[in-house]
Amino acid sequence: MQSRRDSETVAQAINNVDKVAELEEKILCLKDENLAIKETMKMSNQSKEKEVALIQEMIEKQKASFNSYIAELKQRLQKSGVKEIPTLQEALAQRSTANMHSSNENDAVVEQLEFDNARLKTEIAELRTRYNVLALQLQIRQQQ
Repeated sequence: MQSRRDSETVAQAINNVDKVAELEEKILCLKDENLAIKETMKMSNQSKEKEVALIQEMIEKQKASFNSYIAELKQRLQKSGVKEIPTLQEALAQRSTANMHSSNENDAVVEQLEFDNARLKTEIAELRTRYNVLALQLQIRQQQ
């Protein structure tokens, strides 16, 4: 009976050793996987940082280009006799006012066109009626 217990204990110990070995192997695999993920993330992060740096560089170049173009336009305007160049807010306010006048003018034009359209529709209806009357009179004459 004692030997049976000893053999069961030895079997459990061997089983435990096997489980420990399996767990150690899983831990090693997970550590390797974790390292691989960290490296991938680091490389991805570096790649994104490079992209951001390139985009910022492009933005700065574009900004410099716009600023030089604006300076050139200001010089041209001053040479052409324009004494004061309006600010963006002033220019937008002027446009808004111009659009309002344009909108009122457009409304008047649309109203006139609608009136003319209604009048023309009435004239077309009258012409159709006259045509139908004349066509009927012609048929009557041909039959006689």
